[in-house]
Parts: sequence; structure tokens; C-alpha cells
Amino acid sequence: MALENKLGLTSSADLAREEERISKKKAVELFENGVLDALPAGKFSTLQAIHKYLFEDIYDFAGKLRTVNLAKGNFRFAPLIYLEAALANIDKMPQSTFDEIIEKYAEMNIAHPFREGNGRSTRIWLDHILKTEIGKVMDWSKVDKEDYLLAMERSPIKDVEIKVLLKAPEGAERLLMDAGTIPAGDLQWQYADGGSWQFLPGDMAAAAEKAAQLLAETGSAQRSDCVLDRACFAQLEKQAADSRCDYLQRYVRATIDAANLRSLVRTERLHMDPGFLQEVLFEGGSVPVDTLRAGVGNGVAALFRSTALREAAEEGEAAVKGGSLTAFEKACDNAVLKTAAGARQVPFGVEVALGYLIAKEAEWTAVRIVMAGRLAGLSADAIRERLRDAYV
Repeated sequence: MALENKLGLTSSADLAREEERISKKKAVELFENGVLDALPAGKFSTLQAIHKYLFEDIYDFAGKLRTVNLAKGNFRFAPLIYLEAALANIDKMPQSTFDEIIEKYAEMNIAHPFREGNGRSTRIWLDHILKTEIGKVMDWSKVDKEDYLLAMERSPIKDVEIKVLLKAPEGAERLLMDAGTIPAGDLQWQYADGGSWQFLPGDMAAAAEKAAQLLAETGSAQRSDCVLDRACFAQLEKQAADSRCDYLQRYVRATIDAANLRSLVRTERLHMDPGFLQEVLFEGGSVPVDTLRAGVGNGVAALFRSTALREAAEEGEAAVKGGSLTAFEKACDNAVLKTAAGARQVPFGVEVALGYLIAKEAEWTAVRIVMAGRLAGLSADAIRERLRDAYV
């Protein structure tokens, strides 16, 4: 059954075709007539104007906030009762760098303010911000549609995938790294050869099979991604325990704490249903998952006060109230790196090798931040503010 529309169409397929045809034509007119020129970049009022222009010939609700709750797969977009507050927070988010703009874009996707037509209008909104703030626009023809949709679905937890996708949209294989127990090329080849994940070590094989099945049945990349993350963290925790290395155990706990803290902050910042946390919080951190769930709404800083993530949690509490997500992410990375830096006090042992690997990863992160900042035309001071702490 099709949504009620001005075209009098009752077939969903017919409505989808007409909606695409009309909205594309209107999008061209939007740019040709300079409609965006006088509108402020990054404001919800601008997104409303875009949505109204694209869909006013199709829907009565064009440019108007939705009046129903929306969900896709197992993920619920911002609840109606909190939608206006979420949009007010998004309006206040910084947008001076590529990363900040994509963070803002990802959160607008989670808000999903309209009954229909969110994707098309929000992509134009994103281009308007990019062009106004850093003099760039996206060539959407080079962005793989399936990769994009999967990344957007995962955006409540990992907006980094959207950043990678939009910066380098040449193919999904670019997301693979030769840093695991199996080289990326071998992993692709073995799966393509047998169509099975049984070659993966430990419980990862079962997790991969479950994730693939979940994706096929529900279409929810977010849920399947969480299955893999949970298995990965469980394996890390087990290997750390088996090693009897206090240093490695502390590092793994801090890494899991950081993942859980990020999920809590995004959930509270957008006033999402606490039930969402059921699938995205992981065991093995310093704070039990039950404690984290019970503490939702009471401030994240108190939950992590006695952990290595104490300062990051304070930044997270500020982010919940509309502060900088960039500063929060930096604080999380710094906290984990500070835990890893304990290896500097150990003259011999596995800690030295592990510390070296973590330090090298931190160095490459710094290089990426500097390069991205230079490409975006940021000043040296602005880039310096975004750099994580050094290992040494």
C-alpha cells in the first residue's frame, strides 16, 4: 500500500518511480534557480526547505516534521518525543572540517526527521555544507549505492565507515586491512572459493556465519556488524586472559570500555530507545553491561569514574548535552593509548612488542589526521587540536 500522495497513486512501485522522477527534476531546478544560495549551511531549517522543494508536488507533509515513529530493520530512528531536541542539538554541532561535517550528516540520518524522502534531501544538505564550509562537493555517481546504504545503517555506531566511503568510493575491498590473523587477499579468496567462513579461527567462524545469515534474513547490517564485534571482543578478552599478561588485559578492558562509552553517548545524545543498547554493548570491560544499561539517563561520567575512561566519559557527558563529538572521540582514543603507554615502564617482555605495535598505529592515525587537515585547508593550530596524544 502506497503512502497517501497528491498523485493519487495506490501502487508503491508506481509511487516510487514517480517520486524518483519528480524529485530528481526538482533537484536540478533547486540548483539552477539558486535556491540554496541564501540558506544557512548545516541548519535544519535549510534541510526543511530542501525537502519541501523536492517533494511538495508529491506529499502534503513535504518540509514538515514526521508525526510517527520510524524504524528500519531492527533500528529505530530518533523517537518522536525527542525529535525536536535531537534536531536542536544537530544544529549546534560544529562543521568546520570534513570529519565534523560527516558526523553531523550521520546524526541527521539517525534523526530521520521526515516521513519519507530523508535520504535524497539530506544528501543535498550535506553537499551544501561541504561546499560552503570547505569548498568541496560529493560526486555521488562514484559512491557505491549498496556500500553507502550499509554504512548509513551502521552510522549510529560507526560513522567512520561513512567517512571512508565518501573519501574513497572505489570499492568495498578498500576497507580490508592486512592486520589480522589471515591476510585480506587470502580471506577474500578462501571465502569466494568455498562460500564458507569455516577457515576463520576460533569462534569467529560461527560468528561470521551467524552475521551473514542475519544480514540475509533481516537486511540489517547494523545487527550483523554487532555480532562480529561481540565475537571479536570476546576473543580478545579470552586471549588476554590466557596470556596472563596484566598489561594486555588492561588494554583490552580499556578498548571495550571505549566502545561501550561511544555507544552510550550516541544513544543518550539522540534520545534513542535504551533497548537499542541490548545489541551494542559488549561484555569484558571494566563496567558490567547490566550496570551500563541501568545507568542510562543518569550521566555517563559517573559510570566510568573509576576506570581509565574517566576523562573521556566527562567529555562524553558534555557531548550528550550538545558538545563536540570530535573532542569526545579524541578523549576516548587518548585514554586507550594512555593505558597502552604503560609498556614503556617494562624493559623486557611481551609488553614491549605490543606497545610498539600500538605506538605505530597511533603514529599512522596522526599522519592521517594531518593529511586530512591539510587537504581540508585547516590551519596548523586547528590540525594540532585534533591530534591524539603521542605514545612517547
